Amino acid sequence: MSSFDAMWKTATRAIDTTFGDPFVFIPMAVLKGRPVPDATRPETPLVAAFMSHAEELDAEGKRVAANTVSPFSTETISIDFAADALPEAPRLGDRLQHVASGRLFEISSVRPDEVARITVGVFRKGSGQ
Repeated sequence: MSSFDAMWKTATRAIDTTFGDPFVFIPMAVLKGRPVPDATRPETPLVAAFMSHAEELDAEGKRVAANTVSPFSTETISIDFAADALPEAPRLGDRLQHVASGRLFEISSVRPDEVARITVGVFRKGSGQ
């Protein structure tokens, strides 16, 4: 492990302490074509940080250059947390519930940094769904 990797692992706790909020990770499975809680993986409390990015997209949801004709702007939401906060990596369709607001988010992408953190792209499901 490089000295940078070691410092990044140390910094991850400071990131969560400074910017993090409590969430509950809710693993999901598909049963008869419908999402249901996955009884084989435990719900897990964790501390994670909201991230958001403004993007220019075309009608098909692909990123485009700012000078492209007819792009539209959107804000994508990501949630970032320590890689060791969960017993196993999150999967597409799993959910995160923000404890303070009750808002529910579904994971649409998983991007580990391969050192100490995982960033998941999410979309809002509502609260308590």
